[in-house]
Amino acid sequence: MLLVIPHSTHATEKTVMVKEKDGQRLTEQRSAQIPGCDRVFEPAAASYDFLGNLNPALPDNGQVGRVYITRLPIFDEQNPRENNALFRFANRFHTLTREYVVRDLVLFEEGQSVDKNRLEESARILRQQKYLYDANVMPVRQCNNTLDIEIVTKDVWSFNPEISYQRSGGVAEYRFAVRDTNILGTGKLLALATKKNLERTATELIYKDPNIAGSRMTTRLEYSDNDDGSNQHAGIGLPFYSLDSRRSWRLVVERIDRTDTQYFHGQEVTEIQHEINDYIFNWGFSNGLVDGETRRWQIGYRYRKDRFLESNGLLPPPPLPPQSKQYAYPFFAFEFVENHYAKTFDVDQIHRTEDLHLGNRFYVRAGYATNKMDADQDRFIIDGEGSQAIYYSGDSLLRHQFQWTGMWNQDTRKTEDFLLKYEMRYYKGQTKHRSFAAILNAAWSKNLNTGEQVYVGGETGLRGYEARFQTGDRKLSLNLEERMYSDKHLLNLLRLGWAVFVDVGRAWEPGLDNGSDNEWLVNAGLGLRLASSKADAGKIIHMDLAWPLTRKDDPAVDSYQFWVTIKEAF
Repeated sequence: MLLVIPHSTHATEKTVMVKEKDGQRLTEQRSAQIPGCDRVFEPAAASYDFLGNLNPALPDNGQVGRVYITRLPIFDEQNPRENNALFRFANRFHTLTREYVVRDLVLFEEGQSVDKNRLEESARILRQQKYLYDANVMPVRQCNNTLDIEIVTKDVWSFNPEISYQRSGGVAEYRFAVRDTNILGTGKLLALATKKNLERTATELIYKDPNIAGSRMTTRLEYSDNDDGSNQHAGIGLPFYSLDSRRSWRLVVERIDRTDTQYFHGQEVTEIQHEINDYIFNWGFSNGLVDGETRRWQIGYRYRKDRFLESNGLLPPPPLPPQSKQYAYPFFAFEFVENHYAKTFDVDQIHRTEDLHLGNRFYVRAGYATNKMDADQDRFIIDGEGSQAIYYSGDSLLRHQFQWTGMWNQDTRKTEDFLLKYEMRYYKGQTKHRSFAAILNAAWSKNLNTGEQVYVGGETGLRGYEARFQTGDRKLSLNLEERMYSDKHLLNLLRLGWAVFVDVGRAWEPGLDNGSDNEWLVNAGLGLRLASSKADAGKIIHMDLAWPLTRKDDPAVDSYQFWVTIKEAF
């Protein structure tokens, strides 16, 4: 269902603020009836209905008065279904997100002029945090020229000892991890995990701080010891954290040693050792949000070296070994963003507030690598992306996006590693609990290094076939889904959804056999969706059972495929 709830305001006599002190939650009531106040709004309560307050009426004038922070616990103890010993213990054991963490993320302070854009964007920034299930910014009262504001957040369970096992397309995957996405309520992440997926087995340690000491600076440190190499990543910077941000900078150092696998007809045929050294620094500036639009500029420098060692196995068509490359170059980047958003629910999530960007966004980065700056050859390098909502109404949405990356080799006069991706999504709300979704994906490449492939199969568009069943230099796929969003709240922990789907597509390269005669593939299937309401905000478990409808006589095609995956969307 695609639904936007209109603004509404109601008078009330009191509000409830949930605070944390010495490990205990305190409930404090304050009167909202103050003589001389022009307007009293509907405040939050301990059991807050975020979806019922999707679009609070936010004035765009006056001065910010008091800012109240309401931090709701994981479980609602006013709800009899969540008021039991286990859930109460979880609330006491979990440390609520600290009040200063919330204040450091929002874009306004007491005493500033009221800016509707900053209030709305503050709520969006809070909802982006993985340790919060939902958030809202609400006006409390307006007295003369002063507006009191309440910020409401709801935590999720952030400390997760994790044991998971799944089979996707006949391949077993597992994960053992200890992870905290909100260490002691500070918003920082620390994770230690051992995992096996389609590509490799790895043990990894990750630390992330999205707001160092309230400075808006971010850092991410990662080390991974894999069965095919290792990954070391260190990054620190000041992002454009809001539409009105004026400065940014970033420094990233990454070293990767891994095995790249090539596929033919769904089977691994080649393994090539790949070493990567990548260093990036950039500095950005902007005039901020002007007339509903933001323009940003960046200048920077990048050094990257890709070194391929001897391959093991027979290369798939075309049988060309990947080429090692080294490029060092200054670059220039430009980004354009329109401030046009809508809040809704039951589109890509289940029973959770979603922020849809309906405006235009465009990003392009270009540079020139020369052997005078330690590059192996002279190359023009470019990459970028863009997105746009073509059509939007209360129950329909049509949007598309594209990405591109590639190089022009000045020495050989040839295009290298060019890849263009395009996606179009259409949503149509049909009833309160049912909607239709159509997703079109296309890709086209030219002179890709053979360490990269364009493919379909499994998670990449055709769920009735093995992962990477077809390869080529281009692909086209269409996924049609009838989606059902349930009001069921299993054990008050999981939100349920279902899907009936048909997938159509293929990957191919003219003149080359990819093992399946470059035929179109078609499958149909059923899917179950599970979204946690108390942990892993934004994560949805997909359980899909799919049957192939074409190439059923192919020995490489099983009679069915069962996929269990975790994704960011329905």
